[in-house]
Amino acid sequence: MPGPQCQHGQSAAPAASRRGALAHWPPPCLSLASFPTPSQPGPGLPARRAAPLLAGLALAVLATGTLVYLLDRPAGSAWLLPAAWQSTWQAGSARAWFGAAGQWLPSFTHTFGFGVLTALCLPRRPLVMAAACAAWAAIDTLAEVGQHAAWSPRLAEGLAHAFGNHPLALQVGRYFTRGSFDAADVAAGLAGAALAFVVVRAALASSTAHARPAAAEPQSR
Repeated sequence: MPGPQCQHGQSAAPAASRRGALAHWPPPCLSLASFPTPSQPGPGLPARRAAPLLAGLALAVLATGTLVYLLDRPAGSAWLLPAAWQSTWQAGSARAWFGAAGQWLPSFTHTFGFGVLTALCLPRRPLVMAAACAAWAAIDTLAEVGQHAAWSPRLAEGLAHAFGNHPLALQVGRYFTRGSFDAADVAAGLAGAALAFVVVRAALASSTAHARPAAAEPQSR
């Protein structure tokens, strides 16, 4: 016996099956939820950008510290910068470009910049990153304490006794004897190292969260 007919003479059963098929359209593979959106970045993209951005930030901060020596410090005060460069940059300028901050800013930029760069070269675990930043804080602190009047002559004599007239030993000895201890430099170095750890930890933790596979999310039925 034929089934009930539609208005146009077609069977109602095929129409019902078509409506059931359309109810499940589109299939999950073509659903918009399966494509990355601005609020859901694709896996791995932020992780690839985090390290270069952090390295660029560290180099920019180190360049700022170099500018302090070029613009505000007397000629011959920087070990790795030719005195002629400092004299050229300071010609015609009778003021300090960085003001009072120029007294401690190089210590901050040193520990921050090298702390970030070192942490990026090591396994990305919080304890390892903290150790890298703490190592630069210790180096900066010891270098500053070595310039104290109570220690600098002994350190210079010890270097001369151990290495004789080696140019590197003489240069380090002059660094201690001609420098002056400043507690603000110690504080700036510690602050730079601490900020380096916070910045690297936050940036890499964020990139790791973005890079988690989408399969970790509940799958749509």
